[in-house]
Amino acid sequence: MKTKAILVGLILALAGLGLIFFGCGGAKQTEPYVVGGIFSISGPASYLGEPERNSMEMVAEAVNATGGINGHPLKLVIYDDEGDVTKARLHATKLAQDKDCLAVIGPSVTPASMTVLEITQKAKLPLISCAAGVGITAPAKDRVWVFKTAQTDQMAADRIYQYLQKHNLNQVAILTVSNTFGASGKDQLLALAPKYGIQVVAQEVFGEKDSDMTPQLTKLRGTPAQVVICWGIGPAPALVAKNM
Repeated sequence: MKTKAILVGLILALAGLGLIFFGCGGAKQTEPYVVGGIFSISGPASYLGEPERNSMEMVAEAVNATGGINGHPLKLVIYDDEGDVTKARLHATKLAQDKDCLAVIGPSVTPASMTVLEITQKAKLPLISCAAGVGITAPAKDRVWVFKTAQTDQMAADRIYQYLQKHNLNQVAILTVSNTFGASGKDQLLALAPKYGIQVVAQEVFGEKDSDMTPQLTKLRGTPAQVVICWGIGPAPALVAKNM
């Protein structure tokens, strides 16, 4: 329901963009408003991308069932990047070259979003990412055509540290995935630690497709860490919990 609510707002916002763009061009009343979507519908992040795709389609169907936006139906062009940055880039290039595409929603994850925004920025095509990395929209002066729905990793790190501070836990180990999402999360955890009087006593990294986290966890067990903060998506963090 949360995903649906977010996408309702996104599609209405993008329809607003459509009204501006088409209003200036004098489009025919029945021409569709084309909105692109790039999601991880399959692959390790499909638990994010599949409901995002489904929600986008559901909202578009509801809008079109009531006559569209000022008589214009919504037309969705949705691609599956499978969580792969190369495929995300190819899909973004197709949408950027489509003169009818008003904006793009997605991708689902930070690495793909960071790649796609390079394409959409150059094309001055609005992108609304569903990922969390703070670098997607910051610094704002370099991200004029980019927006996002998810909380930033900075906000998430803040909340984690607030919880630890409340429970008098001040020594942590950080275990992060080896991609831009993990690197960004690690940066925020390290930067915010002094603010909460927290000491990061160990740092380890794991791969998205690693099948055993025992080596990293064995190293962490030999430290004074009271808490392990695991920063990642997909099956890997579940494997960390199992191995712990």
